[in-house]
Amino acid sequence: LLKEIKQTDEKKIQLSIVLPKEIGDNKKFTLSSITLDKKVLTQAAALEKEINVLVKNEEGETEYYWDFDSKVIHEDKNRTVNLLIEKIPLKDDKIIAKLLNLSKEKKTLGGIVINIKNGSTFPWVSTATLSIDKKWGLEQGKKVYVYRYNEITKKLEELPNSILEVTKDGTLELPVIQGGKYIILSIKADSKIVTPLMGQIKVSPS
Repeated sequence: LLKEIKQTDEKKIQLSIVLPKEIGDNKKFTLSSITLDKKVLTQAAALEKEINVLVKNEEGETEYYWDFDSKVIHEDKNRTVNLLIEKIPLKDDKIIAKLLNLSKEKKTLGGIVINIKNGSTFPWVSTATLSIDKKWGLEQGKKVYVYRYNEITKKLEELPNSILEVTKDGTLELPVIQGGKYIILSIKADSKIVTPLMGQIKVSPS
């Protein structure tokens, strides 16, 4: 792969990862990471190339894919990145279900928990493009509301790009700065459980 990055004239390098069916079917086995080696990131950044990583199932269907733009570096690029994403139904995540008060919610709330397993800030500008299943109650061509769960405050955080749109072909482009749980909802979350952007700014005394 490193040799290909050096030799190709293409500005975008595309990789494909196929997840064996046995992994998804085996309840006793938990996949913890899909790593993109720091050497790949370093080499691509040096040559100002973008990286596109597709994660597929054995049927060839794309579960999600990552786009990394090396032109904007958030942090140290010399760090391995975990590409694994878990899609968890709202009701199956006990913490989020309790926060959203799903047991008492009268309206049908569409949504999904997107658990991005990378443990820290992504070194590059990163976008995860997700396939959105209709069974989650998120409609194609409609707006959705995106939040990130803060494990310290136990609340949702408003994001700079909190309102996104599911495309007509059923995908959603999610800008990602750091790992953690991203909550995608069909309607706005109750303001009582959301920390707005201004509330996330910390001012230190001079």
